[in-house]
Amino acid sequence: MADIRVASTEAFFSLPETRIGMMPDLGGSVRMTRLVGAANAAWLSLSGRRIDTDKALSWGLVQESCPPGQSLAVARALVADICKGAPKATRLAVEAIRQAAILPLDQALELETQRGADALVSGEAPIGLAAFAERKAPRWT
Repeated sequence: MADIRVASTEAFFSLPETRIGMMPDLGGSVRMTRLVGAANAAWLSLSGRRIDTDKALSWGLVQESCPPGQSLAVARALVADICKGAPKATRLAVEAIRQAAILPLDQALELETQRGADALVSGEAPIGLAAFAERKAPRWT
């Protein structure tokens, strides 16, 4: 349920519920299908097999892998990079991305346009553009 996922190279992923007479629920089958596609979600769910981090990367289940014991440090570094972005624009982008996964295309595009306009009038764009022109890090308020 995370927007971005980091996993150790020792991690594995599975949906073994069908092997014990259950099915992935609590969003497991729906979210997995939206994340990796119907065929890959079916493969995981129906076979009960595990996939390693390399396959999870190729399917888009995780975005980054790292050596064992480094997941938290890698995730923190990623968060630090994300925090360099404008707070309002970042929040609006997350909203548009999340909605894009569930809305019909025309509605998702309309929402994206609305959120883009919201970002432009938020006051962050002049700060970011000035910092870019001066080759400095922006100081968000």
